[in-house]
Amino acid sequence: MPSAGSGFGTSPPHAIARAQELARKFMNQGYEPTAAELDELRDLIRTYGEDRVFAFEFLDDLGPKGLLELTGALATYQLDHPGKDVDDVLFDRDRAAMVRDLQNGLGKMLATATEPAGTSGGLRGEDYTRGEYELSSQWVSDLMTAGRGRMDIGDPSSPMRYVEGVHGYQLLSPLLHNGGLDPGFVATVGGDIVDFEMEQGKGSDLWNVGRGENVRLDWTQGHDDNSLPAGYDPVNALMDGLSRNGEGARDLFTGVTESSTDPRAPDGGRLPRLDYLLTDRNWEADLPGGPGWTAEALQHGEDYRKNGLDDLGVALERATLDHPGPAARHLVEAIVYESSVDEKVTGAQDADRAEHAKGKESNEFMKTDVIPPEMRDSMARIMSRYIADVNGNISDADYGTPDAIDVDRQQLVRFLADIGKEEAAHDIVARAEAGYGAAAYDYVLSGRQNPDADLRANLDAMKVISQNYGGVMGALDLGAVEAKIETSVQLDERTNADIETRYKIVGPLVEGAVGATVAKVPGAGDLLNGYVEQALEGLEEWEKTDSSGQTRYEVGEILGAGRNSAVAIAEAAFYESGKLPGLESMFRDGNGGMRPMSELIDDDFASWREYKATIGVDTVSTAATEAGTAYQLGYDWAKSTLTPDMPKGG
Repeated sequence: MPSAGSGFGTSPPHAIARAQELARKFMNQGYEPTAAELDELRDLIRTYGEDRVFAFEFLDDLGPKGLLELTGALATYQLDHPGKDVDDVLFDRDRAAMVRDLQNGLGKMLATATEPAGTSGGLRGEDYTRGEYELSSQWVSDLMTAGRGRMDIGDPSSPMRYVEGVHGYQLLSPLLHNGGLDPGFVATVGGDIVDFEMEQGKGSDLWNVGRGENVRLDWTQGHDDNSLPAGYDPVNALMDGLSRNGEGARDLFTGVTESSTDPRAPDGGRLPRLDYLLTDRNWEADLPGGPGWTAEALQHGEDYRKNGLDDLGVALERATLDHPGPAARHLVEAIVYESSVDEKVTGAQDADRAEHAKGKESNEFMKTDVIPPEMRDSMARIMSRYIADVNGNISDADYGTPDAIDVDRQQLVRFLADIGKEEAAHDIVARAEAGYGAAAYDYVLSGRQNPDADLRANLDAMKVISQNYGGVMGALDLGAVEAKIETSVQLDERTNADIETRYKIVGPLVEGAVGATVAKVPGAGDLLNGYVEQALEGLEEWEKTDSSGQTRYEVGEILGAGRNSAVAIAEAAFYESGKLPGLESMFRDGNGGMRPMSELIDDDFASWREYKATIGVDTVSTAATEAGTAYQLGYDWAKSTLTPDMPKGG
């Protein structure tokens, strides 16, 4: 049954007419609404705002320009001074909450009225007939025209609540936070906001016009926290909404492409919107006008910048992870590429080469952020989801499948090294790389890669995996060295003697990989990322058995120790495979399977060490040695590639 919250045609005609009447009153610049009128409109929108008929009739009658004027008028009903609102005797919390609810309600109505409700025809669905209660494409086009235009809001007779020359898109800001907006709508309108800003050539300074003193345009996110964006920069609100709308984010970032003659550029072309937002845009404080807020910006400006950059990072996560496919892979490739060819980065490379030619030491790379620090965690999560593709690109391997990203090897190393500068981001990728190693080794040893391979062939295949592992972890650790966070080398030294803890952690990881791959169809495409996530689930489940936090700390220690983790994962994979000749029966359970490594005790480890030094020298010890050596080679290769003047060694 339809309901007022989500149904169809449940709103009575008089409710629509009354809401339209109140809205027109509020849009009159000289009109001062009563608390009762504001409350009445809020109740109508709360009750019927998500009903298609109500939302459509209200917004279609209001028109795009009218919607922007209404949101602007509402914003001026309460001033917001810097500092704690509780200390402001003129601040009316009830009215602020009223404005917040009305702006949020209008955002929900816009989402309801623009949601596709029509029918598609044609072979590819290219012929679309909109629904009866769905705002037309002309309405959306008119909204973009109004968004690029400028208007005055507030009461001219009350200068403190009157703002001239505000861009329409600034008045749309409060509605853009809604993560439920139709992806097509937000990609179209949001894309035009970004395009408009790019065309003007002023960056975020474009939105500095019309900043009313103590006038907050956007009340939807609250007001007590001074660092909350005030709504003058609509790109901030857009990124917030896109951080909860993966499809819309993907379509916005990939909606415009440019061809390139650079062979390293993505095959699908460059993405100018991504390039601009990721590398060129100046993310400044989004505050009301006035001397009080100017002083606030001077004191806490960096806090405001982080809001937009954080949301951009999460929006890129959602765009690349929520809807896997060609467009998402294109976006991942473009993120690595655009970050690497930005003039700040290429300028550093040029400086490196120039200084090196003069015989002087140079380390400009290490002084240059490829990724904004606020976004490194997000970039790490993207790399971790595509971790097997990352390994394929590190080795320049071609898996023979279109379902993998394809990026320039040196650019990828640079990107990973920059991720490594942030400890939390480093750990995200290190954990994923450990999952990849466990899954990839098992893929070889289980016979799924080549059922006819003998032990020697398996060792050769494991050597390739170890080289990839070393390349990824080496690049990460290069960044960690610059940032002076605890690196794999330091962790190796501390964790080297604690073999029991090492196997206690790596064991569940490898066991998870084995359990995950059994049900999979053999093939590189299946291994390339799907196995890794499931392999890590075994480790995560094991971590949950300890509520003290010590287990998670130990996991970070062990998996962050690049050389030791590479060695331990290779050894554990061989152990778990059950294919080691001459292994004592004490390592078998009652059913003939292998006892979990995490359950081995002191006598077991003594026997295991003896086995590796004798019978297992040609198998497990060889694989472990290759893994450890590959890590050092990977680290040294990354260092010689990105910082050619620095001495080698971890």
